[in-house]
Amino acid sequence: MPVPKRQHVIPILHLKHFVGDNPKGRVWTYDAQTGAAHSAIPDNTAVQSHFYSAEGDGGIMDTRIEEHLGKVESAAAPVYEVLLRGQIPKGSQLRADFATFLALMYVRTPAMRRMHGEGYGRYLQALMHSHALDDRIFGRLVSGLEQERGEPLDLEMKKRLRK
Repeated sequence: MPVPKRQHVIPILHLKHFVGDNPKGRVWTYDAQTGAAHSAIPDNTAVQSHFYSAEGDGGIMDTRIEEHLGKVESAAAPVYEVLLRGQIPKGSQLRADFATFLALMYVRTPAMRRMHGEGYGRYLQALMHSHALDDRIFGRLVSGLEQERGEPLDLEMKKRLRK
C-alpha cells in the first residue's frame, strides 16, 4: 500500500461541497497572506506533503495520524450526506462518528497546529523559569543533565542555564 504523503488539512469530503461552475468543478481559495486567489479541484486544494507525518527511524515517514483521519472521514461521510439532505441521523454511533469528524476538522489545520505550538512553547518557557527560581528543583535539573552528559557542568554553564 502506498504511503499517504498528500495529506489534506481540509478533507475532500468537505471540499467537494464547495465546487463551483466558474471554472466548473473547482474550489476557489483565498490566501490571506498574499491576497491572491486561485482555483483547483478538491483533490489539489488544502493539501500538503506529509503534513501529519512524523519522520521515524531511517527516515521512514510515520503516517498513522493521516490513516486515522481517513478512517474518521470514512465513518462520517454517510452522516455528512444525511445532514446535507436536511435529516438528523439516528443512532448514537452515527452521531459520535460525526462529532469526532467535526472535532478533528477544528484541530487539524495549520493555524491550530501553530496556536498549539505557541501555547506549548509558552508553557515550557514558564516551566523553565519556575525551575530556575527554586534552588532544589534547579539542582535536580542540573544533576540530571550532568548524568545524561556523563560529566559535571562548570559554574559558568550553571549560571547561563539558570539565566
